[in-house]
Amino acid sequence: MKRWLTRFTALAGMVLAPLWAAEAGMIHGSVKNGTTGKPAVGVEVILIQLQGGMQPVANTKSDAKGEFTFDNPGLGAQPMLVRAVYRGVNFHQPVPPGSGNVQVNIFESSTDEKTINVPSR
Repeated sequence: MKRWLTRFTALAGMVLAPLWAAEAGMIHGSVKNGTTGKPAVGVEVILIQLQGGMQPVANTKSDAKGEFTFDNPGLGAQPMLVRAVYRGVNFHQPVPPGSGNVQVNIFESSTDEKTINVPSR
């Protein structure tokens, strides 16, 4: 029984290792409009490497579902940052090592001063 378990574990490791390696360096994300609660379509999304002075390493746009994917060897090995640029405003979301999914929330601007609430002490 013990020999069978050892063989099964080794076989499972050989089968699953390539699947894990394929996911290493990939991040799937979405951009959501926090004002409307709907996916944000066509938003510019930039992957930023934090080590070495915040260097952009990849960029894309959110698709019809507000989703995006980055494939970069630095993902998972070091902290990164995802920037969504919406109407000239930068919205950021950190991507810690080992993270495979991220959601960036963007918000609409308003000229209505009633929507602004600044607490004071």
